[in-house]
Amino acid sequence: MDLLVVPVSYSQSVLYLEYGNSVPPESLKRYKIPEIALSKDRHRLYGQQYIDKLPHPGVRLNVGIAKEPLDCDPPAANPEYLQRIRDAELFVMGAGSLIGSQLAQLVVPGVVDVLIERQDIRKILVLNHVKMDETLGMSLRDQIKLIETAASHSVSPTLLQTLARPDNQLRISDLFTDIVVARTVAREIEQEMEIHENPEKGNAFVSSDISSKESQKACLPQSTQVLCNRYVSFLTKHPEICSKLGITMREIEVLTFLEQPPDLEQKRFEAGRYRGAMFATDADLKYLVGQGIQLRSIHEVDSIGENWKFVKAEGSLSLEFFPGLVPEALLGIFRIALERTRSSILLRGNPRLSTPR
Repeated sequence: MDLLVVPVSYSQSVLYLEYGNSVPPESLKRYKIPEIALSKDRHRLYGQQYIDKLPHPGVRLNVGIAKEPLDCDPPAANPEYLQRIRDAELFVMGAGSLIGSQLAQLVVPGVVDVLIERQDIRKILVLNHVKMDETLGMSLRDQIKLIETAASHSVSPTLLQTLARPDNQLRISDLFTDIVVARTVAREIEQEMEIHENPEKGNAFVSSDISSKESQKACLPQSTQVLCNRYVSFLTKHPEICSKLGITMREIEVLTFLEQPPDLEQKRFEAGRYRGAMFATDADLKYLVGQGIQLRSIHEVDSIGENWKFVKAEGSLSLEFFPGLVPEALLGIFRIALERTRSSILLRGNPRLSTPR
């Protein structure tokens, strides 16, 4: 099978992210971000290379794209990119970083419109298996809401009016039919953390920074050495949780990758970029169903797959290992989605089946 890379746009453009909290000057200095990359009110940050590395706390309000120079009209979508969506039997977005990879495509004018128009195919959103600096502190529900907001600002006013949304806000089901979410034991561990470390708090998310000292190697059963993040640290303090949850050494290895200190990060490497596991809570699932996604179309996939990627840094060619979604499981979901599409086509083509009696 031949692979073809089709750019979403040929226009010189810049991605931006709007924060609920203003970005303080000390953050720009610490993360080597030029003042010119920030709006005058200090709420909007321009440039994917800066958005990617700023762990700014608080809500993300919106994502957009502007043509350079910034006073020009929005960038134009590549007609070939749009046509390939129109001709596709199946559309898959992801996995990749939410803002720098996925929303960077969705916010280009014309892309959301074409996705909404394609009501005859399955459209799958594969969410990242980890949180990163750009999505620091965001739950799955927060990420879905950001997609909905950004898409609502990117869709053409005419199409939005046709959809007749009372609040002029798109739902995730307008864009996608299926959602793929990572599944690791981190969900159960975080629930246990709430019980053991914050017994008086109900569903509060437990977060803790990883210091350099905590990132040193820690010995676990069977003489296995791994980096000690908050997941592994909790399990070493509460070995009974390992037995209760039946945690395997492979799962512990995966846990060490899901949250790592920034001082491990090197240019264009994955190590040191992850800030905690991404998973679906009951509240997240309820929100997705409320926004029109069928429960059977929310696919939880184990995040214990062995993945290798080419390191994009300059120099000699090298590979880097990191755990991620199991590829075979993803392919199975894609096959099921294609079968659903073909079955719905047959259903629409058979009057005896499609006409209600």
